[in-house]
Amino acid sequence: MTVNNCISVCLTSEIRIEQALKEAGVEDPNSVEKLIISGEATGDDFFFISCMKNLQAFDMGDAIIGEDEKIDERDAWDSFSSLKMFVLPGSLTPLLRQVIPSMNKLTAVFLPKSLVKISYAPFFVGEEYIIQFDESVAEITAHPDNPAFASLDGMLYNKDMTTLLFCPPAWKGEYVLPSTLTKIDKEALKKCYGITSISVHPDNKAFASIDGVLYNKAKSRLIYYPCGRKGELYIPETVTDIVENAFIKTDELTSIVVHPDNMDFSSDGVALFNKNKTELIYYASAHVGEYEIPDTVTTIVNNEIIYCFSESLVLTITDVTLECIDDFFIQYYLERVKSKIIIKITKPINNDDGSPLYLRPVVGFVASADHPEYTSRDGVLFNKDMSVLVRYPAALEGDYVIPDTVNSIKDWAFYLCERLTSINIPTSVKVIGNDAFCYCEGLKSVVIPDSVTTIGNTVFKGCKFLTSVFIPRSVVKIGEGAFWLKFGDGCSPGFDCTATLFFKIDVHPDNPKYTSRDGVLFNKAMTKLISCPEGYEGVYIIPDTVKIIQVGAFRGCSKLTSVKIPESVVKIGKLAFEGCESLTNIAIPSSTVEIEAKAFVISYNNNIKVAVHPDNPVYTSKKGKLKRR
Repeated sequence: MTVNNCISVCLTSEIRIEQALKEAGVEDPNSVEKLIISGEATGDDFFFISCMKNLQAFDMGDAIIGEDEKIDERDAWDSFSSLKMFVLPGSLTPLLRQVIPSMNKLTAVFLPKSLVKISYAPFFVGEEYIIQFDESVAEITAHPDNPAFASLDGMLYNKDMTTLLFCPPAWKGEYVLPSTLTKIDKEALKKCYGITSISVHPDNKAFASIDGVLYNKAKSRLIYYPCGRKGELYIPETVTDIVENAFIKTDELTSIVVHPDNMDFSSDGVALFNKNKTELIYYASAHVGEYEIPDTVTTIVNNEIIYCFSESLVLTITDVTLECIDDFFIQYYLERVKSKIIIKITKPINNDDGSPLYLRPVVGFVASADHPEYTSRDGVLFNKDMSVLVRYPAALEGDYVIPDTVNSIKDWAFYLCERLTSINIPTSVKVIGNDAFCYCEGLKSVVIPDSVTTIGNTVFKGCKFLTSVFIPRSVVKIGEGAFWLKFGDGCSPGFDCTATLFFKIDVHPDNPKYTSRDGVLFNKAMTKLISCPEGYEGVYIIPDTVKIIQVGAFRGCSKLTSVKIPESVVKIGKLAFEGCESLTNIAIPSSTVEIEAKAFVISYNNNIKVAVHPDNPVYTSKKGKLKRR
């Protein structure tokens, strides 16, 4: 690299970098393209240097940084914006660990002869991960007199060249391993995305290569498939083992073929398995279109395989496989896969909150034609005669019209369907199950037809933007927490999490069980207050007909500033005022003789201050806390 303005300075306790540059005749620090420093640098020196906008090369080979030196964390990630070459100092300190990852233009790193111990990521030597270089680094070079390290063609080795320690992330092309090499550190090639082929010196006694892929000398162990290699991988008959990190970010791998006489591995041309196909080991990342994981698979060996599944892939997985593979893989890794997923249903399902049926990437369900219990239409899962809607795919977007054969929407049927914007429920439906529309964040309104008799528990929980629900005259049962909407939940990407819409509940005047006033839901006689809309603001006066405030009745009403409880109220249910953040005080009348647990809990360790009427025979209050007499 050619630089025009090179400055060398020595730092002392009396002379810091700004003064040293001035004494060297530098009027504008931004004019310096290469800087060589010696002596002891402080965190302030380092910060000043990091702001030199045109600095391309920085040599600290003869400098020292104190172990306790550091710079502000915010400044550390906005530094060295033009630096391309860096000579490390003789010791790697916490300050360097803090700053080096931000050097996102850095292409070349040099180790001075004084640096003899390194612990770093993504390459690893010793006990600790200390330094992580940005993926722009293409070359690392050790000083020829360094007693601990050596380098060859931009890669780092131990001194006698028997161990490969680090391949820079941006290194590109074909690499030839030297004859002296006997060991490759387990992290050495992990971030080396640009290698297209690996060859081995013919005199090397430890390694061999076939078509640019690295094996041990006997070709019984596949060690590394180059990240940048294109085309097909052929695994010979002799291979009995594949190392854990053999495949990393193989975007150009189009197919995998295993010799038919191989006793340990097999393939279907796209994926790599153990011999009897119970373990899925790897997948050809460049394969697009559709792929169905065989139903023999019970184990996915490498969690990183999800990064092989591209956005353009439609991946079919049977329920048998999902049932067998690790729950953590399903809930953490498969939940984040970019591909579209279709779940093939072959057996009775466990339809609960933890089921793989609720994975966000699922775009459809397919029930086998001979399945005795289920069928599917347009990716939606039903029971056999389509009278029960079992599960709607979470990744589908837009509107959905439920077929008029359906008379029941099963528990959790639309759970986590965040992109569902509208639902048309036919007059054939009589039952809406528990949590049926839980976390359907895209829903803004729901029309419940005058055929529904039952609305389950927490049906609309997490439907943050639902503005209204109309309860027809046919409804005779509404479950607990059916209209808890926004309280206590996060917000998915793409939604305005700051929106606070007034949610109201209207009831048909001829409904025999329920009524509403000002959007608040009551039983017909208005003796039970069932649910107050979470968007209700200001002061609310409970009607003097009310005897019971039901469980969670005011849950999440964060903008209520005052609630007046009349003398008619005898019971207050659990969590009745949970999440009422603006409600600081409440008065309990003498008539209230039953108050359930956590009725006045706003949030963890935060309660509404209570004042109890002195004539109450059961309760009293002291310093705002409710107590039994």
